[in-house]
Amino acid sequence: MLKNICFSKRVFSNRLPAIFSRTIVNLSTNELRQTFLKYFEKNDHLRLPHSSLVPKDDKSIFFTNAGKSFSINITSFLCSFSPHKQVTTIQPCIRTGGKHNDLDNVGKTPRHHTLFEMLGNFSFSSYDKSKAIHLAWNFLTDELQIPANRLRVSVLAEDQNTFDVWKNEIKLSDDQIILNDTNENFWTMGDSEGPCGTCTEIFWNLDRQDISPNHPDQWMELWNIVFMDKWQDADNISNLSSLSIDTGMGLERLASVLQNKQDNFDTDEFQYIITGIKNLINNNSTPTKKFEFNQEKINEHYKIIADHIRSASMLIAQGITPSNTGQGYVLRRIIRRAIRSAYQIGAANGLLCKTFPLVEQSIGKIYSELVDNKTKILQVLQTEETSFFSNLQRGMKILKNNVDKCPRHNLSPEVVFKLYDTYGFPIDLTRIILSENGKSFDIDEVEKLISEAKLRSKTGSNIESPMDPNEHTKLNYYLQSLDNDKVFNTFKGYVEDINIYSPQSCKIISKKLISSNKLALVINPCPFYALGDGQVSDLGILSPHEFSPIFYDVCEVKTTPSKNCTVVIIKPQTLDQFDNGAKNSNHTLPKINDELFEINNNVKCYIDADYRRRISANHTASHILLSALRKIISEKITKQFCFIGPDHFILDFRYKYKLTNSQIDEIQSLVNFWAQRNLEANTHVVHLHKAKNNYGALGNYGENPDPLKLARVVEFKEVNKFPPKDTPPSLLAPILNQKRPKYKNWYRKIIDFQPSVVSSELCDGTHLDSTIGIYPFFILSQSEIGSGLLRLFCAAGQPASDKLIELNDYFHNVANISFNQDKIFTTTSNKYIEKLNAADRINIGELEPFYANLSRESYSEISKEMIKTIKSNVLEKKANGVWIKTASRSIQDAFSSDYFLNKNFFKSVIDEEIVKANQQILFGISNQKQIQYEDIPIKVSIMINNPSPQLIKSWIKSRISHLSSTQPGYIHIVVQDHQICVAVGDELAKLYLGSKLIDKKNVVNKLIELKLVRVKSSGGNVNVVLKTPVDASNDDSIKEFMNSISPLLSSSSPVANNASE
Repeated sequence: MLKNICFSKRVFSNRLPAIFSRTIVNLSTNELRQTFLKYFEKNDHLRLPHSSLVPKDDKSIFFTNAGKSFSINITSFLCSFSPHKQVTTIQPCIRTGGKHNDLDNVGKTPRHHTLFEMLGNFSFSSYDKSKAIHLAWNFLTDELQIPANRLRVSVLAEDQNTFDVWKNEIKLSDDQIILNDTNENFWTMGDSEGPCGTCTEIFWNLDRQDISPNHPDQWMELWNIVFMDKWQDADNISNLSSLSIDTGMGLERLASVLQNKQDNFDTDEFQYIITGIKNLINNNSTPTKKFEFNQEKINEHYKIIADHIRSASMLIAQGITPSNTGQGYVLRRIIRRAIRSAYQIGAANGLLCKTFPLVEQSIGKIYSELVDNKTKILQVLQTEETSFFSNLQRGMKILKNNVDKCPRHNLSPEVVFKLYDTYGFPIDLTRIILSENGKSFDIDEVEKLISEAKLRSKTGSNIESPMDPNEHTKLNYYLQSLDNDKVFNTFKGYVEDINIYSPQSCKIISKKLISSNKLALVINPCPFYALGDGQVSDLGILSPHEFSPIFYDVCEVKTTPSKNCTVVIIKPQTLDQFDNGAKNSNHTLPKINDELFEINNNVKCYIDADYRRRISANHTASHILLSALRKIISEKITKQFCFIGPDHFILDFRYKYKLTNSQIDEIQSLVNFWAQRNLEANTHVVHLHKAKNNYGALGNYGENPDPLKLARVVEFKEVNKFPPKDTPPSLLAPILNQKRPKYKNWYRKIIDFQPSVVSSELCDGTHLDSTIGIYPFFILSQSEIGSGLLRLFCAAGQPASDKLIELNDYFHNVANISFNQDKIFTTTSNKYIEKLNAADRINIGELEPFYANLSRESYSEISKEMIKTIKSNVLEKKANGVWIKTASRSIQDAFSSDYFLNKNFFKSVIDEEIVKANQQILFGISNQKQIQYEDIPIKVSIMINNPSPQLIKSWIKSRISHLSSTQPGYIHIVVQDHQICVAVGDELAKLYLGSKLIDKKNVVNKLIELKLVRVKSSGGNVNVVLKTPVDASNDDSIKEFMNSISPLLSSSSPVANNASE
């Protein structure tokens, strides 16, 4: 129901004429939504439901950021192609990046939000400028009774038609019409191809007392009306055959006008949430420390929490989950910024989950997806809040200590990187915290550290750059200078461009000596591929001229920051590993002679073809694997990250469940099937909009891409007609049918959905010219690296063949261990072993490198076979002793997870130590470390069951000894069957020397206090055993044990619960 209020004469008497005291409609935000839609329905507009916040057909933006997005299939919205001529909508929008990024301003200004609602009406060749203006003006002044004298408009100076409507038809005075240039009143889609045209805006007078009447901040934009009658392409702007209207008005801004508020956050729906947050914090029974005392900043934090919980809830409801890339990372940033604001004002862990019902109550009736997905939203919020809150506490301590120490204004990039990498601080969150303390940091240096860390992480090893830090610095300066000087070259090294087995002649256009034995060269064209698209760079050799006897090793290939120039780094080295005739066994140069490389001279370049082919096989296989995942698992699967190396590749993708063995079998078989189909590779360099619309290419288009930007599309598709359905598609099919009867005729299922185009992706990497080279393909292992984020470790082609040979050798060695356990030895001296011939000995240490490449399932099967065989063959005590050492190191635990000690459960011990520490401080003894009880990690490990306690002695004590020596920073609790052991790692023991808190006897006492264990005496020794044995093969038994031990552990874990790898 509409309610009327009157602006008081006291408010306006000094600033506004008497006409401003007329009545104005006062509506709640929800009443305003309905009033807007009903008004335009009354004026023959079709009400349409809102679109998804996550664009389904537009990969060019992360989220819907305006009332109507015309960037995809724009012609379907224009002219005669439009299915509806007059439309009205209320569209929720997210603006957190690119051109429209409001994230940093939330809470600091009255009108910036990550989530806001856009009221809009649209005409597709239906009405003209005059009607569009009249509809808007009448809604404001007649329907809502907003005083006309408190409004003004802006018009493009050259748009006489629009000016005449406002002047002659609406009857505005000259001082109510502001004339602007094209920067203000000509709307385009940025630099992208698409519709454009003049626009007119309606502004509201805020009547602020603290600034002059004509100050720009005195006027708030309410409504933008765009007249799209032109088309912009790369060259010019042309006229369209008809006019379309696109309008947008912020719901929150209009609500502030009708509710007589200067700040959007003071309107009813925001105040409902903010008041609820205050009540939750004030009524919290658990006292927490408050870190912000400035009332203005506290209010800012309340606004941030209220805004961010709305946007986070909406994104989760529409299928986005937190991750480290893309849309998921935007969501994670929003949640973590809200958690930090909650932390600052003294909220306990769990505030966001408790705040969601306020969101549900305020806008759940409008957006039913919030109600339908309530359980999922609460689960995601709880998981994110639990995992980040404890890290935030520790990270804030680190940040505070370093802010106090850092000179002048810049914080060390290493500290910022540590907060990002170890504690999960988004870079922009660190920047905000530092800005509040008058500090900053070098973002370029931080991004460099992140890039290097990603490379090391994705390769699965600590790959070091062949350059030292000084060389890196000089090279980075050189790369930047090339961009500054606009130096560029062309990469010409794809298989469709050159024969990679033949030498290539290239011209030197720039050079830089970066050390005595490293030279950076810019050659054109460049046949060497630089690190990019997840793929490692090429290797090769280079000679100063065609007949030179001297060759230089190409040790690294990099691109400039703009990606417009590729730089080759060479060093002198004797190389004889190439089979293309480029050998040199007589020259090894300690220093490089840069005078041999004159500008404009040609050099001979030789690509390491075998190295390139191995990389290309893995890259091609990654594309085919992604298609197989989409076919077998889910069409929604997208690549999160991919590392492509010469020996293996890693693919990260988002999926909420680990793949089953049968799914892995199907995926491997489908990839091998497509490999043997010899699918042909086709590449196309086209504009982005054609890549998406014509080729259906998948990939990362960015948030606001230029549709006219050129991109490379790599396709793999069938060339010949598909064979009859009774033709076996793969040599693997008979084996699959024999091994797994339920997959009989499985290959026929493949044929049924076999497409002509198997894969189409945006990609700048190198590939094979067909898929035959990726056979054989297999998945080495899978692991969960985050919430709903899986990683597959794979190999294809020659790298896969090499891995199969390695694994075959490994299985032979395992068999030897099983049947010759009396010959096993370790590095420990053993007189019994010394009697054996060297050829008969088996060193278990030599097998350890193979463990990392095995999946958990494969490893478990091998372990079971080893145990079974040894169970039947253990005949003498000394062999059993060697088995214990082997088992403690080689057989993984059934369950393992990291936690912190629960400080509340250990409160009596902690209080005693604090008193003790304070007493020592009074007597001049520094013992501060004893009271740092918050960060004491504890690892709980459950070993696999002992299959034969009578024959095989338990290896629990050897296991805990091994764990505490290899992971010395933990308190370890290890369980096997009815046995339980506690140990303290050496590093932790040294750090808290003499502390009762990390004394294993104290932990055992707590286990007794929980009635988990009973005391058992034997032979004068006192031990504790579990009252209820743990069955490691039974998930319920493991869960029951973890529940019973949970009082020892804090709810915040430094690492999410992960099984041992």
